[in-house]
Amino acid sequence: NGVIVKHYPNSIGIYSTDIAKAQSGEYVCVSVANYGAPTGSTLSFAIIDSTLTNYVGGNSFKVSGKDVLPVKVIQDANNDFLVAGNAYDFNSGNYIPILLKLNNVGSLIWCHSFKPNSAISAKFNSMTNTSDGGYASANSISG
Repeated sequence: NGVIVKHYPNSIGIYSTDIAKAQSGEYVCVSVANYGAPTGSTLSFAIIDSTLTNYVGGNSFKVSGKDVLPVKVIQDANNDFLVAGNAYDFNSGNYIPILLKLNNVGSLIWCHSFKPNSAISAKFNSMTNTSDGGYASANSISG
Protein backbone atom coordinates (compact mmCIF):
# COMPACT_ATOMS: atom_id res chain seq x y z
CA ASN A 1 0.00 0.00 0.00
CA GLY A 2 1.40 3.34 -1.01
CA VAL A 3 4.53 2.39 -2.95
CA ILE A 4 5.03 3.98 -6.36
CA VAL A 5 8.22 3.29 -8.24
CA LYS A 6 7.46 5.47 -11.26
CA HIS A 7 7.58 9.26 -10.97
CA TYR A 8 4.45 11.08 -12.18
CA PRO A 9 4.40 14.88 -12.73
CA ASN A 10 2.28 15.68 -9.67
CA SER A 11 3.49 12.79 -7.55
CA ILE A 12 6.43 14.70 -6.11
CA GLY A 13 6.22 13.07 -2.73
CA ILE A 14 8.91 11.62 -0.64
CA TYR A 15 6.11 9.56 0.90
CA SER A 16 3.44 8.07 -1.37
CA THR A 17 1.02 7.40 1.42
CA ASP A 18 -2.02 5.85 -0.25
CA ILE A 19 -3.24 4.61 -3.61
CA ALA A 20 -6.94 4.03 -4.26
CA LYS A 21 -8.89 2.81 -7.27
CA ALA A 22 -11.39 5.43 -8.45
CA GLN A 23 -14.89 4.63 -9.70
CA SER A 24 -13.63 5.45 -13.22
CA GLY A 25 -11.14 2.55 -13.03
CA GLU A 26 -8.17 4.90 -12.75
CA TYR A 27 -6.00 5.10 -9.66
CA VAL A 28 -5.29 8.10 -7.43
CA CYS A 29 -2.13 8.51 -5.42
CA VAL A 30 -1.75 10.94 -2.53
CA SER A 31 1.79 11.79 -1.52
CA VAL A 32 3.70 14.42 0.44
CA ALA A 33 6.95 16.34 0.00
CA ASN A 34 8.84 18.56 2.47
CA TYR A 35 7.30 16.74 5.45
CA GLY A 36 8.84 18.07 8.66
CA ALA A 37 9.46 21.58 7.32
CA PRO A 38 8.09 24.35 9.60
CA THR A 39 6.63 26.08 6.53
CA GLY A 40 4.43 23.06 5.86
CA SER A 41 4.41 20.12 3.51
CA THR A 42 3.29 19.99 -0.11
CA LEU A 43 0.57 17.46 -0.93
CA SER A 44 0.35 15.86 -4.35
CA PHE A 45 -2.66 14.19 -5.91
CA ALA A 46 -1.88 12.16 -9.06
CA ILE A 47 -4.40 10.38 -11.28
CA ILE A 48 -2.89 7.33 -12.99
CA ASP A 49 -4.53 5.17 -15.66
CA SER A 50 -5.94 1.70 -14.91
CA THR A 51 -2.69 0.03 -16.00
CA LEU A 52 -0.65 2.14 -13.55
CA THR A 53 1.60 3.27 -16.40
CA ASN A 54 0.32 6.67 -17.61
CA TYR A 55 -0.18 9.92 -15.73
CA VAL A 56 -3.69 11.32 -16.43
CA GLY A 57 -3.77 14.48 -14.28
CA GLY A 58 -3.56 15.83 -10.77
CA ASN A 59 -2.59 18.72 -8.57
CA SER A 60 -0.08 19.79 -5.88
CA PHE A 61 -0.83 22.24 -3.07
CA LYS A 62 -0.04 23.36 0.48
CA VAL A 63 -2.67 23.28 3.21
CA SER A 64 -2.50 26.61 5.05
CA GLY A 65 1.15 26.08 6.00
CA LYS A 66 0.33 22.89 7.90
CA ASP A 67 2.72 19.95 7.92
CA VAL A 68 0.33 17.22 6.74
CA LEU A 69 1.04 13.53 6.26
CA PRO A 70 -1.86 11.88 4.37
CA VAL A 71 -2.92 8.44 5.60
CA LYS A 72 -5.91 7.32 3.53
CA VAL A 73 -7.79 8.42 0.41
CA ILE A 74 -11.31 7.33 -0.54
CA GLN A 75 -13.79 8.44 -3.18
CA ASP A 76 -17.26 9.61 -2.13
CA ALA A 77 -20.61 9.22 -3.90
CA ASN A 78 -20.11 12.57 -5.69
CA ASN A 79 -16.81 11.40 -7.25
CA ASP A 80 -14.86 13.74 -4.97
CA PHE A 81 -12.03 12.41 -2.81
CA LEU A 82 -11.60 12.52 0.96
CA VAL A 83 -8.08 12.40 2.36
CA ALA A 84 -7.56 11.63 6.05
CA GLY A 85 -4.22 12.74 7.39
CA ASN A 86 -2.34 14.08 10.35
CA ALA A 87 -0.94 17.58 10.78
CA TYR A 88 1.96 18.21 13.11
CA ASP A 89 1.47 21.09 15.55
CA PHE A 90 4.93 22.65 15.99
CA ASN A 91 3.77 24.58 19.08
CA SER A 92 2.54 21.63 21.14
CA GLY A 93 4.55 18.85 19.51
CA ASN A 94 1.37 16.85 18.98
CA TYR A 95 -0.49 15.58 15.93
CA ILE A 96 -3.90 16.83 14.83
CA PRO A 97 -6.26 14.79 12.64
CA ILE A 98 -7.05 16.63 9.41
CA LEU A 99 -9.62 15.84 6.72
CA LEU A 100 -9.36 17.22 3.17
CA LYS A 101 -11.95 17.12 0.42
CA LEU A 102 -10.59 17.26 -3.15
CA ASN A 103 -12.52 17.36 -6.40
CA ASN A 104 -11.96 14.77 -9.13
CA VAL A 105 -8.86 16.58 -10.46
CA GLY A 106 -7.27 17.06 -7.04
CA SER A 107 -8.17 20.69 -6.27
CA LEU A 108 -8.83 21.42 -2.60
CA ILE A 109 -12.54 21.99 -1.79
CA TRP A 110 -12.19 22.21 1.99
CA CYS A 111 -9.97 21.29 4.90
CA HIS A 112 -11.05 20.54 8.49
CA SER A 113 -8.79 19.86 11.43
CA PHE A 114 -9.84 18.34 14.75
CA LYS A 115 -7.81 19.57 17.69
CA PRO A 116 -8.83 17.98 20.99
CA ASN A 117 -6.51 20.14 23.16
CA SER A 118 -2.83 20.96 23.31
CA ALA A 119 -2.00 18.15 25.76
CA ILE A 120 -3.40 15.37 23.55
CA SER A 121 -2.00 13.96 20.33
CA ALA A 122 -4.66 12.44 18.04
CA LYS A 123 -4.23 10.76 14.66
CA PHE A 124 -6.31 9.38 11.82
CA ASN A 125 -5.27 5.77 11.20
CA SER A 126 -7.70 4.82 8.44
CA MET A 127 -11.01 5.73 6.79
CA THR A 128 -13.69 3.88 4.83
CA ASN A 129 -16.98 4.54 3.04
CA THR A 130 -20.22 3.62 4.81
CA SER A 131 -23.35 2.14 3.23
CA ASP A 132 -25.33 5.38 3.78
CA GLY A 133 -22.95 7.43 1.61
CA GLY A 134 -20.89 8.77 4.50
CA TYR A 135 -17.53 7.70 5.84
CA ALA A 136 -16.07 6.42 9.08
CA SER A 137 -12.56 6.79 10.45
CA ALA A 138 -10.35 4.92 12.87
CA ASN A 139 -8.35 7.18 15.17
CA SER A 140 -5.86 6.99 18.00
CA ILE A 141 -5.40 9.36 20.94
CA SER A 142 -2.48 9.62 23.33
CA GLY A 143 -1.40 12.02 26.03
